[in-house]
Amino acid sequence: MKFLRRVVAILLLPALCVLVLAFLLGSTFNETLLRGAFLKSELRQVNAYDVAVGQLTSLVSTIGKSDQSSEESFNISSLGLEPVIQAIVTPAWLQREVEQNLDHLDRWLNHKKPLVLQVNTADRKPILQAQLRLWLEQKISSLPKCSLQEFQRRLQAEKDINAFCRPPGLTVDTLLAQLKDSGIDVDTFIAALPDETDLLQPQTSLQPFFEKLGQPSSPQPNELKKVSDQLERVREYVRTGRNYLFLTFVAILVLLGIEILLMAHGKKTVVRWMSVLLSATAVLPLVVGVAGYVAGRTVIPAQVPLENLSPEIRTAVLALAQNIMDAVFLPLIIYGVV
Repeated sequence: MKFLRRVVAILLLPALCVLVLAFLLGSTFNETLLRGAFLKSELRQVNAYDVAVGQLTSLVSTIGKSDQSSEESFNISSLGLEPVIQAIVTPAWLQREVEQNLDHLDRWLNHKKPLVLQVNTADRKPILQAQLRLWLEQKISSLPKCSLQEFQRRLQAEKDINAFCRPPGLTVDTLLAQLKDSGIDVDTFIAALPDETDLLQPQTSLQPFFEKLGQPSSPQPNELKKVSDQLERVREYVRTGRNYLFLTFVAILVLLGIEILLMAHGKKTVVRWMSVLLSATAVLPLVVGVAGYVAGRTVIPAQVPLENLSPEIRTAVLALAQNIMDAVFLPLIIYGVV
């Protein structure tokens, strides 16, 4: 009988090892990628917002350059809009909006709150207005002087704003007044921009702006709404996974109890067998943890196709991936060693 109990205890040991590994992996995953606080910390650590703003500015500066040979092209890079973009889309503002939506996702995923994804641009509108005036002032002052007739001729013929000239009396106010008389009221358009844009229903948020443009938005399938439906399914998967995680913890306790009962031949025997159990259950997490840690520094950088990305994005993506791998697999190594 004693031999049979020992055999059963040994046979149950692999199942216990697998359950401990599954519980550790599930717990670390649940406390990292499924928590807004972790994601916010990691994005700050890799300077994701500075990189994103820098890439946006670079993108604006290169639009149209590839089509310079075409007579019908309009090279937006010649407008010098980079300072305007940098003043409006700052790393601090982008961080605020991203972290706000990560908080919304965290409450939706972990606290059963309604899903809200939105961008607040109320404080960007005055900046846009001021930057637009400053940009116009700089452009007007840099233009060569000319007669009104020459200005009108260039206005009709040229596609590059740098080829325009400055007739007498042309200022930002007179230019905006002329545009307003032509039906283009810049200040009204900026005021019509929504203070908040619902990313799940952007057409509803932008409808007043399009109406000001005389182009009412027509209902169209919203891809982001489809994303919302997919996220709802993800939330159900997460809830199911957390239920299984709890059941795994219960199963570990039950197996530990069974192992102790099978090997309970005295206090020393129980203590000795418990040490064996702890040592055995530490081997598999240690092996998986080391493998994951090494993969985060060797396999992933070598296998993931990042050569088409800019050096800044590539560095940030690799650093973020390595940090996530460390957060998931280092606890397994610590458990295995300790």
